[in-house]
Amino acid sequence: MVNCSSITQDMPIGIITYDFNHLKTQTLVSGLINTKGYRNIKLIALPFKTREQRQEVFSHRPSQFNAKTTKQIAADYNLEFINWNGKDRLHSCEIYLIGGAGILDAFAIKESKIVNAHGGIIPSVRGLDSFKWAIYHQRKMGVSLHYIDERVDVGELISIKHTKLFSHDSIEDFANRHYQLELDMLINFEYHINNPSISIHESFPPTMRMPSEKEKEIVLKFKEYKHKFVEA
Repeated sequence: MVNCSSITQDMPIGIITYDFNHLKTQTLVSGLINTKGYRNIKLIALPFKTREQRQEVFSHRPSQFNAKTTKQIAADYNLEFINWNGKDRLHSCEIYLIGGAGILDAFAIKESKIVNAHGGIIPSVRGLDSFKWAIYHQRKMGVSLHYIDERVDVGELISIKHTKLFSHDSIEDFANRHYQLELDMLINFEYHINNPSISIHESFPPTMRMPSEKEKEIVLKFKEYKHKFVEA
């Protein structure tokens, strides 16, 4: 693991993201600079590939397009902006954080420490739409901070935090708290590396986007989910 005692506020930290509007990156940069005091951040931007839009029955995350472009974010904070093809090996930072990315090329990331906040408890909930699949399969909700490798959400774990669920929560309340926990863990990556907290969970295969016919069941399944996992 990275020894975070060696990470200073001036040490370069890379944020892997997209060359496009991206809310998570905007929030992450703001938190690292304004809350944690990091000063030397590089935005490493992958080409953004549009995909066919689908009508979601329930959106568990805010639209990432409701934000500035990552190039404008870099300009606002006077950060270095690097266009990256996703193939060349990363080498300019001791540690990288995932703001937004798909599965990265194994050669490009081979010698890099790249931290991701995955919106599911690894290895129980892996892949896409983790929030929805956790409710669908009635599995504990949480966020996993981990180092990435060439596999899908299986890299070395740093810390797991469960998402709190209260009796008065709507599914929208729960989804928002879960998303905020993901951001908080990534912004506070240094603390979690130095204070790891890992729990053991059963392993399941990674998931793809949830089909609409299953997504329609989520709101009803949430009632059962609350009965099983509510804290207070």
